[in-house]
Amino acid sequence: MRKREENKLSMARAVQDALGNNTSIVGSVPAFGNAKTELDQVIQEIDGMMQTQIRKVTSADKTKAMNLALDVAIVVIGAARAYALKEDKPSLAALFNYSRSELVKMRDTQLVNTLTLVHDNAVTMLTQLADYGITAAQLTQLQTLTADYNSLLSAPRANILAKSVATQGLATAFEKMDGVLARLDNLAVSKRSSEAEFYNTYSAARKIVDSNGKGKSKADNPKKKEDDKMS
Repeated sequence: MRKREENKLSMARAVQDALGNNTSIVGSVPAFGNAKTELDQVIQEIDGMMQTQIRKVTSADKTKAMNLALDVAIVVIGAARAYALKEDKPSLAALFNYSRSELVKMRDTQLVNTLTLVHDNAVTMLTQLADYGITAAQLTQLQTLTADYNSLLSAPRANILAKSVATQGLATAFEKMDGVLARLDNLAVSKRSSEAEFYNTYSAARKIVDSNGKGKSKADNPKKKEDDKMS
């Protein structure tokens, strides 16, 4: 994230604090309270994308994803084998003839393909597996966790893709934040006379400090959209 975006986010956090410390005033106007909630949400979104930008997929991430998928797969496999053995269907039982240790020893792509087959075969017998505690939600979960694991198999590519998505998302999130702040500015102005101390605190929080330590308030002229753009 660039310096100007860091400065803008710092300003937004200051505004968030100012609003959070004056909940009775903000809450007295429903639209004000709603805008404050939107600001909280967009800051949270930006924080998440920033973490994605600096985070790298590691072998530990892949191992964790594999184990999550295996936890669900083993339950499905056990139930399916139990059903097949009870019904004396050896060919069906063979489709689910895997132990956890065997699965762990498989190469990554082989494991993904095996978990996919387990899921697909289990889907065809979902009705029969209901009595064995297997639900459609569990099979969907297995499918999702397998996809998550598969996405981490190529760590460098996964890192590049995640960062690219986060970078694009940040631009959109900052535009959204600008819009929310513009609405908050107009709402804050309505309290300029009745809640002067609050307004002054809000106005001070709306200053973006540049790299030279200089700041400019964005709340004094809320009607201009360009006020929320950094030069």
